[in-house]
Parts: sequence; structure tokens; C-alpha cells
Amino acid sequence: MPLTPLEAFVLCQLDGATDLDEVSVVTSLSPTDVGRIVQRLVGMGVVRADVPRPSRITGPTTNPARQRDPRRDDDSAAPNEDSVRLIGARRAKVNPSSSVEPAAKRQSGGGERALVEVELDPERRALIDDTHSRLETLTHYQLLDVAPRAERKEIKAAYFSIISTFHPDKYFGKQLGTYQKKLSEVFTRLTHAYEVLSRKASREEYDRYLKARRATRSFDAVLTSLPPPGPSQTPPSTAAAASTASSTPDAKRSEEPPPASVAEAAPAAAPGSAELGSKPAERSEPPPAAPPRGAGRAEMARLEQAQKFRLAGLDALRDGHYVSAVNAFRIAMSITPEDSEIVGLLLKAEQTAARELAEKYLARAQYEERSKDFVAAAQSYERVAAGRPKDPKPLDLAARSVLRAGTDPRRAVGLARRAVALDPRVTAHSLTLAEAYQAAGMLKSALAEAERARSTAPKDEAIAALCRRLKKLGS
Repeated sequence: MPLTPLEAFVLCQLDGATDLDEVSVVTSLSPTDVGRIVQRLVGMGVVRADVPRPSRITGPTTNPARQRDPRRDDDSAAPNEDSVRLIGARRAKVNPSSSVEPAAKRQSGGGERALVEVELDPERRALIDDTHSRLETLTHYQLLDVAPRAERKEIKAAYFSIISTFHPDKYFGKQLGTYQKKLSEVFTRLTHAYEVLSRKASREEYDRYLKARRATRSFDAVLTSLPPPGPSQTPPSTAAAASTASSTPDAKRSEEPPPASVAEAAPAAAPGSAELGSKPAERSEPPPAAPPRGAGRAEMARLEQAQKFRLAGLDALRDGHYVSAVNAFRIAMSITPEDSEIVGLLLKAEQTAARELAEKYLARAQYEERSKDFVAAAQSYERVAAGRPKDPKPLDLAARSVLRAGTDPRRAVGLARRAVALDPRVTAHSLTLAEAYQAAGMLKSALAEAERARSTAPKDEAIAALCRRLKKLGS
């Protein structure tokens, strides 16, 4: 679409949960400018405007993470998940003439096209739409509308209060259309949240997972967001930045995780922020090269801005705030992509941050895998692999998670290839690669890899069975 770099930058902050005031903070744009850009995006049909409404039950409504940059990893950076984000606290304005689900829709049956009414009032449809759209972003506590320190009896009371609205049996005999599936998914998720939080062992395990997720959230935000536009050029995308970085000799990995969709993009750092690291009294780093002779005022401003973020990144590296350093160097690189020194600093910061956070990502991945959230598990295992570049196991686990998610077999092939390349002697990795080839429809490659694995483990019945199956498919 015909978006300017600034509009694209703002669009990447709109995730359906972040207030426009927070967008103003993390983009360093005035609320007026943010509002003007959002209005244009709404007019183009890129986003839909939501308005807040009163919560259906009392509870905290302020967001303690406001005024914080989620891409920083210092003491004040991590968003506070103790806040309760109430169900339906942010929802679409109900308009019966333009509801997300029309009051009636056409269904074909018996060779005829019958008019089927959705027997739900607009307010109930909007509540179901809002809750269903945020299932993947809400914690169990937020979904049940309880605080993380809530007693078991409070959790039980909250569950039975909420479930009366979303239980599919409540609407028995009514025509629901697509809302039948939405109600079923919300009900399943609510019940799972209650079962996890109502048992001591599973709740403690879930709390450890949330702790690991909070510890890695700032790095997720950095890696999945678009850097802010520089004063004179279009900013590179995350994928482009990764491509530039991986062309250097000491690139930490041969392929980056796929960039997040716009709807999932995390907020970027404020271009004017000077709090990415405290400033030291002295610096041992050499100053940047002097601007070229005859540089105009705009060019001087561009170089000065890049230098500000370069120094902020060095401060953050020195203080051990590696994610903040990545954040600052990415912004600096978006301003001066031709600066090879900044590219090198960015690679160093990314490698260090990935290494420091590998253990936390591993805890995340293991819980996500046990919870059968294989899409999230695959991404977390890839983050582990980035921090442990010589260990093939997280790559193999990432490939297996992708296969179990059934999303992108060619991505699984790429991950499994890297695992095999790191240690060709492990037959389990070759077996994963053969299965990935098969899922991608590459039967000849699958059989070749399975035969190679069989030669190193001739008594492995799983590999032998795979070889027989692939030969049958290929014949």
C-alpha cells in the first residue's frame, strides 16, 4: 500500500492492545501526529479503530507499563504482567450495520441458498469477537481477570462467572454461524487456564514460564520490530537488516527467524530516548569518522543522530544491557546503513544478547512444547540456537516443532539441515531432516537422507520404517 516510512513505522506499533498514548511515547511523535497517521490508516482500511468501554466487572484499568520502552532490558523496562487486562476492556464500537459478523449470512445447502440469522445481539457479538481476537496475547491470569497472587477460591469464582458467558451450551438451539467455533475456542482456552491455575504444581510451572517470557520479551520486541525511519531514507525492514548483518564473516546464524506480522509487531524504541544506558565519564572508543567536506545541514543532522544512538549502544553494552544495545545499534544502522562499524557493533550485541538469554528461551520453549503451542516453541528454540551456535539440538527441536505445528515444512528443512551440518553423526537429526523433506514434498531427498541415517544406525527400526514408507511413496 502507498505508505510513507513514518506511517509504516507507526503501523508496526499497532497490535490491538497498545494505547495510542503509548505509541506516542515509543515513537517520540506527538499525540497529534500519531492521531493524524492513525486516522489516515483507518481511512485506507489498514486498521480498524477501537474505543474503550467500561469493564463488565470492577478492577484495575490503568496500565503500569505506560511510559516504558518495551525494547529496553534495564530495571524499569520489563512490562508488568501483574496488571489485569480485563476481558472486553478494549473492543470495537458496536455498529449493527457494520458488525464484524453480519446479523445474517448466506449458507448453501440442498442446492439452495438459505438466509441464516446469527441469533446474537451486537453487544454479545462484539464481546465474543474481542475476547477471541486476544486469546493468544492474554495470560491465564488476564483471561480469567484475576491477579497473579489470587487465591484458588478467587480463581474458581472468576472462572464460573466468566464461563457463563462463553459456554457453548448457553446458546443451544440458536443459529450462531462462525460464532459457534469462536465460542468453542474461547471456552476451551478458559477451561485450560482454570485447570492450570487451580493446581499448585501446574500453576508454579506456568509462573516460571511467565518469568522466563518476561525476561526475554524485550529481545523479542527488538527482533520483530521495524527500526524508526531516518531523516532522509526509507528504513530497512528486519529481514533486510538481518541480510546485511549475515553477509559479514562473523554472522551468528545463516538464517534469521521469519519477521513477525504487522499485527504482532512489538513497539520500537523512542528515537529521542537517551536512557538506553547511563553515560560514562570517559570513553576509550575512537570517535566516528568526521562528516564529509561540504556536507549539508541535513547530512550533519543525520550523522549526529546516528552518533547519539551509537554512543547509547556502547553505554548499554558496557552496563550489561545487551538488548538495549541491540536496540540502539539497530536504530543507528537504520539511519546510517553504510556505516560498517555500526553493523559490526550490532552483530556483537546480538550475539551477546542471544547467548545471555539462551537459558531463558529454553525454559520458554520447553513449556510451550509441553503445552502443544508448537508455533511459539519453534521460535523459542530458534532463539536458543542463536545463543548456542555450535549446538545442533535446539535446531533439531525447532525443526520438529515446526513439523508438529504443520505450518512451513520448508522452514523445518532449513533448520534440520543446519542441525545435521553441525553434527552429521546424530541419526535423530537426519531422521528429522528426512521427515521435513517428506513434509515439503521432496521425496527423493527424504529417501536419500533416510538411507544415509540407516547406514549409520542399521538396527534403528524407526529409520527402517521411514525408508520403507518413502520407497512406497516414491514408487
